[in-house]
Amino acid sequence: MLDRFNDVRKTFNDYQQESAIALNKMVITESHPWCGSAIKDIQFNGKALILMVTRKNKKIVPKGSTVLKENDEVLIGSTYQNSDDRINLCETYINKKH
Repeated sequence: MLDRFNDVRKTFNDYQQESAIALNKMVITESHPWCGSAIKDIQFNGKALILMVTRKNKKIVPKGSTVLKENDEVLIGSTYQNSDDRINLCETYINKKH
């Protein structure tokens, strides 16, 4: 972007907003509602974006037409919502002795 009259860095900073980003990872199971769905058809609460899909150890940068399959590992980026509803997510590995 070129602007003959303004400093480009200042132009970009005018649009910058501070927000906290959360990264969450999940595995799509056979019974998950997203299994078999194209990303463009998935409804998110708030602002979220599927950043990457790992399928059989292959990293996929998803498009709207990417269909999620069973055992896909999905990385989701989302902004924190200003809300009274606080949701805390954590990931726990469950082994045979758990």
